[in-house]
Amino acid sequence: MFIENILNNFGAITFSQVIGFIALIITVGSFQILSQKGMFAGRILGDVFWVIHYLMISGLTAAFSIVVGMIRTILIVFWNSRSKIFVIPISIFVVFIFCYLLPEQSLFKYVPFLAFISNSVSQYYHDNFMKCRSIMIFSPIMWFIYALYIGSYGGLIVSILMFLSHVIGMFRYIFKKKKELTV
Repeated sequence: MFIENILNNFGAITFSQVIGFIALIITVGSFQILSQKGMFAGRILGDVFWVIHYLMISGLTAAFSIVVGMIRTILIVFWNSRSKIFVIPISIFVVFIFCYLLPEQSLFKYVPFLAFISNSVSQYYHDNFMKCRSIMIFSPIMWFIYALYIGSYGGLIVSILMFLSHVIGMFRYIFKKKKELTV
C-alpha cells in the first residue's frame, strides 16, 4: 500500500507542487538566518505556503499541524516566551486530537504530529541556538517520510535541505563562538 501510494501521488509538476517549491525556498533560506527571531519569522512565512501546498494535495494533518505551529511560534517567540509553559502542551494536545479524529485510516496521518512534537519541544529552548536546533533536527526526518507518502516534491527536497541546513547552521554557530572566544 505504501509503495502504491507513493507511485500514485508522484505525477507531473502541478500548481500545488510549484507552491511547495516556493515554500521550500523560503524555508531553507530562513534556516540560514543566524538571528533566532529572524529564523522563526522566515519559517512562519514559509509555513503559509506549506499550508496552501498541503491543503492542495490533501495533506490535512500536515496543514493543520503547520497552522497550529505558526500560532504557537507567534505566541512564544514574538509575544511572550513565558507562555510556552502552557502553549506548547496545549498545542501538542490539539494537534493530537485533530489527528486522532481525522477519519483517515492510515497511521501516516500521525507523522506530521511527530514532527510537530519536535518543533514544539525545541521552542522551550528558542533562546538557546544549539539546544533548539538539536531538537529540531528530528522534524525533517518525519517530514521526509510524510512527503514521500503524500507525494510532495518540495516536501522531500526541503526535508533533506532542512536537515542539512540545521547541521550547517549548528557548525556556523560553533565556528562563530570559537572565533569570538579567540578575539
